Order: sequence, then structure tokens, then C-alpha cells
Amino acid sequence: MGQEDSPMAVERVEGTSGNDRIWRRAGSQWLLGFAGNDTLGPGSGTDTVDGGSGDDLLYGGDDGDPDRLIGGPGNDAFWVNGPEDTIVEYSGGGRDTVHARYGWTLGDHLEDLTLQEKGASANGTATGNALSNRLTGNSGDNALFGLLGNDTLIGLDGNDALWGGRDDDSLEGGAGNDLLDGGSGSDSLRGGAGNDTLRAGDVISWDFLTGGPGDDLYYVRGRIDPFDHLDYTVEQPDEGIDTVISEGSWWLSDNTENLIIQEGDPYDGLTGWGNALSNRLVGSSYGNWLLGREGDDTLDGLGGDDILQGSAGNDVLLGRDGIDFFDGGSGDDLLDGGDGNDRLGISPDFNAVNTGRDTLIGGKGDDDLNGGGTPGKSDEVDFADAGDLIIFEAKDGGFGHDRLAGFNDRNDLIVFQGYRPDSLDGPVLISDITPYSRYPGALSWVANVAFKDGSTLYVTGISQGVPSFTEGSDYVFSESGRPIQAAPVAEAPSPGGIAAAVPGAAPSDPAAVERVEGTNGNDTIWRSAGSQWILGLAGDDTLGGGGGTDTVEGGAGNDVLFAGDDAVPDRLVGGTGNDSFWVNGPEDAVVEAAGEGIDTVFARYGWALGANLENLTLQEKGADSNGSATGNGLGNRLTGNGGNNWLDGQDGNDTIWAAAGNDSLEGGAGNDLMGGGQGMDTLLAGTGNDTLYAGDDTDMDSLIGGAGDDVYWVNGSDTRFDTWTPQDIIRERGGEGIDTVHVKGWWRLDANVENLIVQEPVPGVFSGGQGNELANRFVGSSSENEFNGDIGNDTINGMGGNDTLWGDSGNDVILGMAGRDILIGGYGDDLLDGGDGDDLLDIVGYGTEPARAGHDTIIGGRGNDRIDAGGSPSDGNTVNFADEGDLFLFAREGGGFGDDSLQGFNDETDRIVFQGYSHDDLTAPVTVTKVTPFPRYADSYSWTAELSFRDGSRLHVTGVSQGAPSFTEGSDFVFAAAGAGATPSP
Repeated sequence: MGQEDSPMAVERVEGTSGNDRIWRRAGSQWLLGFAGNDTLGPGSGTDTVDGGSGDDLLYGGDDGDPDRLIGGPGNDAFWVNGPEDTIVEYSGGGRDTVHARYGWTLGDHLEDLTLQEKGASANGTATGNALSNRLTGNSGDNALFGLLGNDTLIGLDGNDALWGGRDDDSLEGGAGNDLLDGGSGSDSLRGGAGNDTLRAGDVISWDFLTGGPGDDLYYVRGRIDPFDHLDYTVEQPDEGIDTVISEGSWWLSDNTENLIIQEGDPYDGLTGWGNALSNRLVGSSYGNWLLGREGDDTLDGLGGDDILQGSAGNDVLLGRDGIDFFDGGSGDDLLDGGDGNDRLGISPDFNAVNTGRDTLIGGKGDDDLNGGGTPGKSDEVDFADAGDLIIFEAKDGGFGHDRLAGFNDRNDLIVFQGYRPDSLDGPVLISDITPYSRYPGALSWVANVAFKDGSTLYVTGISQGVPSFTEGSDYVFSESGRPIQAAPVAEAPSPGGIAAAVPGAAPSDPAAVERVEGTNGNDTIWRSAGSQWILGLAGDDTLGGGGGTDTVEGGAGNDVLFAGDDAVPDRLVGGTGNDSFWVNGPEDAVVEAAGEGIDTVFARYGWALGANLENLTLQEKGADSNGSATGNGLGNRLTGNGGNNWLDGQDGNDTIWAAAGNDSLEGGAGNDLMGGGQGMDTLLAGTGNDTLYAGDDTDMDSLIGGAGDDVYWVNGSDTRFDTWTPQDIIRERGGEGIDTVHVKGWWRLDANVENLIVQEPVPGVFSGGQGNELANRFVGSSSENEFNGDIGNDTINGMGGNDTLWGDSGNDVILGMAGRDILIGGYGDDLLDGGDGDDLLDIVGYGTEPARAGHDTIIGGRGNDRIDAGGSPSDGNTVNFADEGDLFLFAREGGGFGDDSLQGFNDETDRIVFQGYSHDDLTAPVTVTKVTPFPRYADSYSWTAELSFRDGSRLHVTGVSQGAPSFTEGSDFVFAAAGAGATPSP
């Protein structure tokens, strides 16, 4: 009796070469799809699913038994249930994707991985391999590890953790509170919605960190200079309260609120700068410089000797430990010294800096408290500990009514300087009030202090000695310190202090001379002891201050004004004409009015141009020449020195030039011109059409573009393609204008940069370049160049020299111009124009599929050119010989030609050769005597060709292996493969 086959006995199911859909039933063990785009899925049991060639969908069983999925040539998708399943792929088998319901690690030759939903718990782990992977999470809390390669990690919903690993990665957290760590390489991190944590990688790579809605936390690596860092943070308005934790100095970018400085290397001297928001800046346990800028800021120095500057706004400055300097700036500020001998309201150069209605708390230690001098503003001062010093100062206006708290008449001391009255409200004895000198032996201001009991104290022109005071009377003291009039003074003299207004001063006493005037000629005046005010009047004057606080006023003319070479503040006043100001430090002031010429400041230390000043040059100052130069809204010219400078043009069309040192240049808004010098420089373009020059040295400069059509001048490499090592670095973002690179040598266009122009090369240096995915424009030099357009519709102009021009992908325009050039079209519909010289024009090129060459237009130009039309089964080419003596080559490996059009053919001088085995129709008056077989390789005629002429005659050749057959018009000829001397037959 017969027995039916059990379905469990079926162990192998094979598909066809078409697109099969096979699902396993009970008993099937092996599913084989063969060719085609197949869908194969097993059932229960341990199965092997082999997709074969094609783009296949392969499914593992949903039963917990281990299945084996095998891909093949094509872009395959594998759907696995758990870690018990196995995937096998081979090198070069396409771009394959794994869809996993549980955690998965990509095996060899697999590119992409997506975690699928799996019910209530969608958490899972996705791990890449050495390839450039794309890892995608699901709605759960996922962990994604990129490892090696340029990976893309997408977390989607959930609280995800993404690690990029090595190389240049792109991480996107999506919704949820995510952790993004770029690892090494130049990475792009985007947090998305939620309270995200973004970590930059090592300090030598570029990382772009973008937060999103939510309170984000950034971990970055700064350097000593707050503007010299490679990482960038980006936040949009109203996207939460964001915090940057920097291992080094840092400048908060727009829309970021808080900054915490961690211990870096070096530990001391790190800087934190705020922005226009109300920032919270926290220093480290070492000495820091914290600058709040605009907004109501909170600055917390923690440990170390700190400099805290609030700038604009109502700020809170907390010194805590260390000897700290406090500068509240404008606004109603709270300054709390904490422990240590602090200086509140005094900058490190001993300038009084506070304005506004401030509250000063000395704290522990012997502190100096300065309320500043803003008219109508009343300060509140709390000494808090015995041994404090309070200073009242008014440079240009009256004080308010100040209140003292916690004053100890045995240990605390009040000093004063200025020339406007100040009312004191507190139990202060006159014996505790002393004139104050900024510098020893130089009391050169006027002061008036009024007490609540009606008594006043007035002092002027004191340069030496310490006078004594009594209550109830006003006294005037001479330059020598001797009282010269013991009678009340009706009114205070002007700040200039003209000598004649001081009764009893001897005219011969140089100490009494407080004003010196020049003439209307070209004067040279240098201040001697006692001179306070130097006025040049008209003419091109040279005026110089000396020791002490001076006012130097040039008047009309092109004047040169010098501040004194000391730490005392001088005031330099220009006038009409192109003036030059030589300043010593930030304590000096420069004043210019609008429309008074092109003026230049020469500064030995960092300097910011004030209003109506155009140019700034940093001078050398010995071993330490580091300093900053900051412009204004005009078109400035900033010039560095031999140190490490930061040059910031701000708004306007600026010209900024570095010198030696590792400098940072920032153009700001406007069409700026910037140039690096010796050293590793960073040039940041900003908005506008900017021009950036790399330094003409071997140090690597970083050129960073911005919005606008930027132009880069860089130093290229003397090698090309895979061995290319750039001397300089260019960074551009997408959609920021049409940018152009000028280079000596060879250059590969960076992403988002459009054009490349090669300058005359250095002898012996390779010249040319390679494009990118954009529509690039290349212009060569008069010497030999080599260009590769890469992807995109490119325009390549070889100019002079014997050039090699390769269009590669895209519809390219290739112009040989002068010289013996090689023009290769590559993929796409290309235009090849040889120009002058004996050129080779090849629409296909080595390594290009002839079937993808496209419909090309070929113009030989002047000279004896060789034109290879290639072979595309359907696309015809248009060939213009343009000059006598050209050679036209038909070639096809594996398919027929299209119908080609010849223009300008001369049957006396031009020649046609062919190779291939399908026919081609020619539309030109060509005589057959000019048609010759052509070997691609020596002694090897191994193809078939047929030419159809427009008069109806045809020429057919086949199997020619050696020799060169001859032809006649009007008939078809076939040549056998017997070699030379074969007999033609119709």
C-alpha cells in the first residue's frame, strides 16, 4: 500500500529567478530564493533562508529557535527575532539593513540596523561595526554604539544613549532626555526635544552640538583663549535653560544661559564669557576671569584669585575664597568679597570701575571697597570685617548720597578722589579720612567731601606729602603739599586746574604749571614734571605725556599723541585730521568725534576701539605679546603682533591681518578681508562676502566661512587624491553662499564649497583638484593641471598647459583651452571642447560603464585631436571637428552605438577609426578612404564594426586580429579572423 509524503519531509524549497514570495510551512528547513527581489520567511523550527541575488526581504522565525539568514548581491533586509538568529553577508553584497526586535550587534558586511517595537518594553541596544553604519532606535530607551566608521545614530523617542565612537559621526537624539557622546573625530550632535546631555570629543577635532527644546547640558573642551576652541554649541531662543561645562576657557554662544568652568590644563587663568542673556557663570577652584556682559548675571568665583566683571545689568558677584577683583559695571550690583583681601569696585589695574546704585559687602579679610562715581546714584557699603578700606571716586560727575554700615573708626579707613561732592551718612570721624593716591607720590585730583553735620573737606593739586585736615573749613594745597591759602574756597576749579587759579603759586615753580599750549604750527611738546594738560592747537603736532595723569589734545591737523609710559591713566583727544594715538594700557582713554579723519591707535596691550576710531595695531611688548584687538561698527583695519592675538572686527567691512603667533581672527558682520600670518591661525568669517587668506607658511590654518559668498586663499598639497594632505582646513555650512577656493598646488574641495581656482604653482608641485557633490567650477593655471569633477554638473576650464580634465558623474562642461589636453567626460551628458592644441577627447574614460556615458557633445577645436565617442546603446553624440587633422574614434564594449552626428569633417585631413561590433549611422560627407580600423591594444583587432553613410553605402568589418585592411566605397566587406592579408568579400 502506498504512503503519502509527510510535509515534514520537505527540507528544501527553491524559488525561481523572478521575484518570489515563499513562507515556510511545517517541515521546511531550507528556503532558497535565487535571483530576483524575493520575500522569504520561515515558520517554526531551525531554518536556513538564503535570498540569493537581488534586493531580498528575509525573515527569521517568531518561535525562539535559531534561524540562519543568508543575503547575497543586492540591498537585503533581514528581520530577526532575537540573538539566537544568525545573519550571513558577503563583502560587496550591497547595503543591507537588519530589523531587530531585541538588542543586536551588526556582523561583518552589514551596514544598517533598526530596532523594532516589541510591545510594552521597547528598550534595546544597537551596536555597529567597522563600516559607516546607520543605527536607528525605537520608542523605548535605547543604547546605540557606532564604534568605527562615519556613523549616523538616530534615537527617536525615549531616553536614549548614543555613542559615536571613532571617526566623523552624526548623532540625533530625538524626543526624550538623551545622552549623546560623539567620541573622537569631527561629530555633529543634535539633541532634539527633552533635557539632553551632549558631550564633545577630543580637543583636536571639530564638533557641532545643537540642543533643542528643553534644559540641555553641554560638555565641551575649551582652551586658554575663550575664542580659540574647536567645538560649537547652537541653541535657538526660548528652548529652555541650557548649561555649558567646559574643561578650559569658553564664550557662551547665543541663547545659552549658564557656564561652569572645570579644571583644565593649565588650571589657572581660565576665562568664562557670558552673552546678552542673564547668565550664571561659575569658576573653578583656581583663579578665573568671569565676564557677564549684558543681562542680570550671577558670577561665582569659587576658589582662587578671581576677576569678576558684571558689565551691564544688575549683577550679583560672589568672590568666595581668594584675593578677588570685582567690577560691577553699570547697573545696580551686589558685590560680596567673601574670604580674602578683596578689591570691590576696583579693577586689577587699580581703576575704579563701578557705576550705578551698588551694594558692597567686604566679607572677611582686609578689603578695598570703591562705590564708583555715577551722578545721583547712592551706594550701600557693608565693611563686614575690621580693617577694610572704602574709596569714593568721581571722574566726570557727582556722587549720590552713600550709606556706610559696619564702620569701625579704629580699623577701617575712608579715602577719596575726584572733583565732585559726596555726602556721607554714617558715624565717621574726620580723622579717619585721608587723601588717596592711585600711585605713590602722585595725588593729582580734586576732591570735595561733605558730611551730614554740614562740614566739608576740599583738596586739590596734591602731588607729594600727606596733608592734615581739620573739621569745618576748606583748604587748598599746592603741588608741594604746603597749604597756600587757609580760607574757604568759593568753588572748585575745572578738572584742568589752570595754574593761575591757584593763589600764591610762584610762576617759576614748574610744579605749578598745569596747562601747556602749543601754536598753530607743527609743534613737538613732551610733558615734564607737573604738566597736566597739553594742547596742540592747529598743525601736525607730536605731543607726549609723562609721569602722572595727563590730558593730551591734538586739535586740528594730523597729530601724533603719546600717553605716558607708566600705569597712570592718560586722556588723548584727537581732532580734525588723521591722528595717531600711542597708548600704554587699558587705563588710557582715546576720544575722537565723528567725521574727523581716519585715526589709528597703537596699543601695547589688548584694546577695543572706541567710537569714531578706524584702525588699531598691536605693538610688541617683550616676551609676552599676547593681546586682543576689537573693532567697532566702522570699517576697521586691525593688525596683530608677534604674540597669540584675538582680532575681532565686529560690524563693518573690516581688514584684519595677523602676524606671528597662533591667532584667532573674527570678521563679524560686513564684507571683511582677513589674513593669517605665521603660526596656526583660526579665521572665522561671519556674515557677509568675506575673503580669507591662510598664512604663507607650513603651519595649518583653519578657515571657517559663514553666510555670504566667501573667498579662500590657501596652501595646497604637493600630492593628490588618496595621498592628499592639506596644509590648511576650510569649513563651510550648507546654504551659506557660493564660495571659492584659490590654491597653489592640489586641493580637494570641502563640503559646501563650490569653486576652485588654481594659481600659478610652485615649481615641482602638483597642481589641480577634486570636486564634491555640488555643481563645481574649476579654473586651472597656465601650467599643467589635473581636475576631477566628482559628483555634480561641473564646469572645468583647464586654461593653459597640458591638462587632464575628468568630469566624472553629472552633466559636465569641460574646456581644454590651450595645450595638449586630455578631456574625459565620464557619466552624464557632457560637453567636451578641446580648444587649441592636439587634444584627446574621451566621453567615457577608464573605469566608466559605456552604457552610462550619456549623450555628449564633442568639439575638437584647433589642432590634430583624437576624439573617442565611446559607445552608448541609445545615446547619440554630436562631434564637431572644428579644425583639420582630427581623428574620430568609435568604440563600444558590450553594446551598440547610437546615431552620431559629425560636423566640420574634412575628408582630406580628418580621419575616422572604429572598434566595437554594432552599427553606427554617420551623417556627414565622409569618404571611406578616411576610415581605418583602430586597435585599443597593440596588434589586437578583436571587435566588429559597421558604418552606415548617408548616401546609403555601408562598411562592415569583423574578426580582424592583425593587420590593417583596406576599404573601397559602395560595398559591404567582411574580414575573417585569419590575420594579415585576409581576403575581403562582399
